[in-house]
Amino acid sequence: MKLLEQANALFESGDLLTLDDVKTLASLCAKASGKEAEYLGDLWSAALLNADEQAFAYMIGMEADA
Repeated sequence: MKLLEQANALFESGDLLTLDDVKTLASLCAKASGKEAEYLGDLWSAALLNADEQAFAYMIGMEADA
C-alpha cells in the first residue's frame, strides 16, 4: 500500500493541504485500485476538511465534473 503511505504523508505536517498537495492526492487516487483505492477515497474526504481555500475550490470543481 505504497500509494496510501504517500497520501498519508501529505497530512503529517498538520497544516492545511495546499493545491499542490491535493493534486498529488488526486494523482495517487487515480493510480490506486482495490482496498487501497477505498482508503484513498476516505483520505479524499478528510482532505476536504483539511484543505486551504484554493485547494478546497479545486476539489469541489473536480467533484462537480465527475
